[in-house]
Amino acid sequence: MKKLVILILVFSVFLFALDISPLWENDYITLSPTGYVKGGAVALKQTGDVHVITKDAYYYVINRLGNIVGNYGSPDGGIGWKHISYPIIVGGNYIVYVTSNYDGKSYVNVRTSSTSKRAELIGNVSRAAVAFYDSSTGNIHIYVGIGVDGGHGVYHLVYDVGTDTFTVTNDFYATDAPVEITPILSPKKDALFVLDYRGNFYQIALDNSYNFDSSSVNKIQLGGEFETPMAYSEGFIYAVSRNGTLYKIPPEGTNSDVDVIQLGSSSMAAGVLVDSKGYVYVFDDLGTIHIIRVSDDLFKVASHSIYDEFKEGFRFATTPLLFKKTTEDKIYIFTLLNGETFGKAVVYSMDYNDYTFDVEWEKDLGENIPTIGSPAMVPLSSVNDERYIIAFTTNQDKVYAYTVDAKGPYGFWAMEAQNSYRTGFVDSNAPTFQTSITLKAKDWYSGIEISKDVLNETNGKYGVLFDATVVSISDSGDISSFSTYEYKTNPNVDNSDSSANDPIPIGRAGLDKLLIRFATETTMTLLFNDSFITNVTNDVTSAPLVDATFSFRQFDSGIPGLDVPYIESPLATILFGYEDKDAEVLVDSTYAILIKYNLPDSVASELISFGKDETSKTIDAYNPFTPSITIPSTAFAYRWKVYQWDYSSNNLTGYKSFDYRSIDSLDLGIDDTGRAPTYIEIFYTELTGTVTFVVPMYAENKARAFILIDAAKGALSSTLYATLTNSEISMSLATVTSIDINPSFVENTDLRIMNNDYLKFVFEETSKSGISQDTRVATISLWLDFATNTFLYFNNQARYFELFDIELYTQLKNNPVEKGLLSKNRFIANKYLTLPGDFNLDGVIDIDDYIMFRNALYNYQVNGIYDSLYDIGPRTDFSPPNRGYIPGFSEKDGKIDEYDLNVFLVMYGYTPPSTNIEYSGN
Repeated sequence: MKKLVILILVFSVFLFALDISPLWENDYITLSPTGYVKGGAVALKQTGDVHVITKDAYYYVINRLGNIVGNYGSPDGGIGWKHISYPIIVGGNYIVYVTSNYDGKSYVNVRTSSTSKRAELIGNVSRAAVAFYDSSTGNIHIYVGIGVDGGHGVYHLVYDVGTDTFTVTNDFYATDAPVEITPILSPKKDALFVLDYRGNFYQIALDNSYNFDSSSVNKIQLGGEFETPMAYSEGFIYAVSRNGTLYKIPPEGTNSDVDVIQLGSSSMAAGVLVDSKGYVYVFDDLGTIHIIRVSDDLFKVASHSIYDEFKEGFRFATTPLLFKKTTEDKIYIFTLLNGETFGKAVVYSMDYNDYTFDVEWEKDLGENIPTIGSPAMVPLSSVNDERYIIAFTTNQDKVYAYTVDAKGPYGFWAMEAQNSYRTGFVDSNAPTFQTSITLKAKDWYSGIEISKDVLNETNGKYGVLFDATVVSISDSGDISSFSTYEYKTNPNVDNSDSSANDPIPIGRAGLDKLLIRFATETTMTLLFNDSFITNVTNDVTSAPLVDATFSFRQFDSGIPGLDVPYIESPLATILFGYEDKDAEVLVDSTYAILIKYNLPDSVASELISFGKDETSKTIDAYNPFTPSITIPSTAFAYRWKVYQWDYSSNNLTGYKSFDYRSIDSLDLGIDDTGRAPTYIEIFYTELTGTVTFVVPMYAENKARAFILIDAAKGALSSTLYATLTNSEISMSLATVTSIDINPSFVENTDLRIMNNDYLKFVFEETSKSGISQDTRVATISLWLDFATNTFLYFNNQARYFELFDIELYTQLKNNPVEKGLLSKNRFIANKYLTLPGDFNLDGVIDIDDYIMFRNALYNYQVNGIYDSLYDIGPRTDFSPPNRGYIPGFSEKDGKIDEYDLNVFLVMYGYTPPSTNIEYSGN
């Protein structure tokens, strides 16, 4: 009793998660018994009518209200067929099916409510046929495989609906083995895909009359034995052999182009399926569902055995059906299972996030299901409403029909024969719901979306324009063959008034394709608008500038259903999938850079471009892009003010600004600055002096550094202000070891400050009249402590200003006293300031260092005393002196051992090649 209660509770949860209820008053309708073989198959029209063909070839039509509106009997007198296929609905009022008797004969049947015609074939036909109606000629074209001793292959038959006669029955292509699997027609109806029992795959070209072109056949030899129905999805055929090997076949390819994965056994009854996300489903004879992800390779992501729920020896009776709720990230699998005495209908769900399976619904049927009784699915009313009909048959001539709050078939091959008409190919006339394709443009480099919310463009512009049209997948020709509509990427669809939303291309899922052409550039004003010009640029420009141009670069190669001649082609085709698609387009961006040069005696400006292929742009304070702008040799760029459009900012200005001191150049697009419309002001004055901070390129432990002070002609004094601590790089001042002062200067010790990490030194010119030429005033030698290994080489000099607070004020004889007129800053990262093994810090690795190392080695190995100064090996990024010296960093393994000895021996005797502390040839 306890077990029963648990089952009831779980079942109630399943019903809440998925609403499945009978379409009619009862779960099923029982057809009139014929006295012969029972069982049948269904095809569904978009009206909800269920077309049934029984194994005795009785033809019924049941409407959505549960009324049998058509009972057309059997043209064969009710004999039981050895094999009969499911019906195919073509041309609105015709059904096509194939039969085989016990005498080695087969028939292709075409029926309406009042007529019944058939064509005889010798041998056993394949599981079913594939058929379509050509409205231009009034012909039904039928393709069916066959196997017979002495002759195997596939037939093409033509039925004229005007005369109700077969006009072609002998168009035949011979294969190497029997064809037991239903062929598949290409979406454009220009090829037939055939797989024979011995694993020979054929792509047979069709001519303009849909006849076989035997001169144009591509054959691929797979090997193995094949009876399981195939699937087609986005240009590939998926087939599974009897030994459970799944093949992904490019019809126009070769054997080497085929991807394979071994799964186990296959099921002859249940065909291969493909869902909306491109996952492939294989159902084997052991009752296991295999889920394979399709990317560059086939990869099995999950499997589930029906024996986990049912222990009575159930197996798959026929091909399942895939459907989905658009609000959920899971797929539903409608399966029909046969047991020893009765069958079941079971709905499984698989979560796409973790590939877990659950039983959502189940129904005991009381009898088993025929192989041809696979479920079909159509909308209850509108194709876009989430209320659909699922119908199937059992062996006792019962037709079941349910409604479900979901859509389906949900995928490119989500049921047997692809669609509810059972035509056996991606048929543009089959019912399906609509989905959308939204193109979203992003800057190829920064990744910013060219959308209204991000850009906030002055004139409300956003997106990139493109021409497009929606056509059937069976249509040929490029976009120039059709009328087009102008769309916009990154459409605005958030208006409360939906009529104000930008249009988005909409098409039939799996049946339509979007033809796209990019040709138009989009120009915008992002930074240089009226407000910015009024408040910032002043007289540099008087009118808004077009400062951004976006143009097509390429499609994202990961777009499902994308077909392009090449990835950078502005022409593309995207197939409408079974879910709304966001297709990413990468665009080139060209931005305007306006530079104002505030020279000592004049002002100049220039407008340049940040080119579409430039990832960075170097602005040199002393070499403008315009030849007519000349920077005087005595001028010094002591300050930069940079404004950039800020797409990530929530402030009202729409831009961010940066201040830099005394840098020679700035690389836009590196560190803080990005690729964006930019306004730069550079302020110049006469060069008064230079302070150079020389740091170790590879800084670890206690490292040497230098501050060099230079003064220009006429200098009376130089004052250094330096804060030598930085938490970001764990740096602090250890000690000042020496100060070498030019004889023309003297330090004013009354003004000296050496307070922890802050230094202030003032140097006076002794004559009080000013130096007669540019002069090195002082060289200050320092030791810095680094708690962590720090790499101090930066392409962008602005980065040094963020890390080191060093200023120099130099007073010239003829200059006003203005503290803001600071001298120039230079930064040098010198790799030779780090010498592993130079323990006494005298700039050379010699015997004195060796004695120190041996003592440290002995103390560690014998006494267990560890001194990190001597832990110099192993090293990261280390290159010895004879191989282009790079000091690298010690890994600090906490030991003094042979690794440290080996690094020391490699360095022993080494003296840096230059004593010039301003060496920068790193």
